[in-house]
Amino acid sequence: MLRSLVGSEMCIRDRCCWFSSGHCHVGPASVAGRQGASAAPTAAFGASAFSTLVADDTWTRVTTVGRRPMGHAHPKVTELVAQDMKRFQDMKAALDGQPRYDVVFICIGTTRAAAGGAIGFRDVEVGITTAVAKWAVDSGVRHASVVSAQGANHRQWAVDWIHPLLYVRTLGEKEQAVLGAGFPRVTIFRPGMLNRLVGDRWHENLINRLGLGLSVDVLAAAMIRDAEGGPPSPSDEGARETPVFFEGNRIIEQSSKL
Repeated sequence: MLRSLVGSEMCIRDRCCWFSSGHCHVGPASVAGRQGASAAPTAAFGASAFSTLVADDTWTRVTTVGRRPMGHAHPKVTELVAQDMKRFQDMKAALDGQPRYDVVFICIGTTRAAAGGAIGFRDVEVGITTAVAKWAVDSGVRHASVVSAQGANHRQWAVDWIHPLLYVRTLGEKEQAVLGAGFPRVTIFRPGMLNRLVGDRWHENLINRLGLGLSVDVLAAAMIRDAEGGPPSPSDEGARETPVFFEGNRIIEQSSKL
């Protein structure tokens, strides 16, 4: 991995990243280099980040991980298959033997309806996140970048039949799964309403037309820009940065331009 120092800032020129999104309608996962990892780039956000990384010469390797190949032929791209992304052993079997990644982008997302109810919703958001985070830390990944939601709170009182409360608590639990995994660096992005550009539900389309939704392209740009800052040096054994939260669409949009 080639690195160059510019003043006090470390610029990583050959890294690998991996995107992690879930199953249901969100598709496979993806890892890139600069080296990193992510799941489900066929989801609206995952697809945007995946395309950006493939097009950016700074990132030299992208690996997708999902229940089936996504069929994206490119010299940078490696496609891996995990039959059940909630099971750590399935994730480990798919990813063992891969090079060490620097960043894992956890972009998992689904809806209660697509997941088949409250239990399925939590299995996707928390279950897959937990398996991905465990594999990543065990494999030496030093930075996790996570898509959550504005207002996420693992302490929120909730019952399964009141979905807005369940949503807030579940996304908070997703964050805690990453924060407790042992990454030297964690960045959490908490957007409000997203503009997924295509395939939105009617109320999301209305918000998008009013210009109130955050474009998934902007969210992807903010996460990639943050990831290019680099985690603590491997020589700083045991060093852990204070987690960074970007909450709200305006803050995320501003961060994408820094």
